[in-house]
Amino acid sequence: MPKGIQFLIDANALLDYDNAECGYVICAFSEHVGKVVVPANVAQTELMTVKPSKLRQWGVEVFDISLSQLQQATVLSGPRDVRDNSCLVIAKEEGGAVITSDKRLRKRCHAHCIHVLWALEMVVEVVKVHALTKRKAQSVLASFHRTDPYFYTDNLIKGYLEQLKRI
Repeated sequence: MPKGIQFLIDANALLDYDNAECGYVICAFSEHVGKVVVPANVAQTELMTVKPSKLRQWGVEVFDISLSQLQQATVLSGPRDVRDNSCLVIAKEEGGAVITSDKRLRKRCHAHCIHVLWALEMVVEVVKVHALTKRKAQSVLASFHRTDPYFYTDNLIKGYLEQLKRI
């Protein structure tokens, strides 16, 4: 894992930001809050539609994980969740937090005492450091709701809007 790593982002969060066309939030987060990285086995899966060039543009560094880390990720819950567990294993071994929009990964990280941010928490964090205006943040939240209203419900978005008001 690259030195100075702070935040590992999973495929769900990357895809959500891409679908909402809000990758600039990841870029601002990486520049002003902490380095964002993704394991190569997550970034290079056949399901990943976010191209490497876009990841670079967003400031996300792709890195190879060790065979040992890959084996540990497989042992945790089998090959089905090996990509998610790669983020967990690396965060546990190397330190750092995981950024996700996956409830199961969040629970697994908490069980291993790993700090987790919901994908939309990135929006709040970049507003806190003045790298994004509240108005633009509201637009980002609306984009997430538009692209996936089932997951990014009215109540969830309202909660983040309340957080923005308190900044």
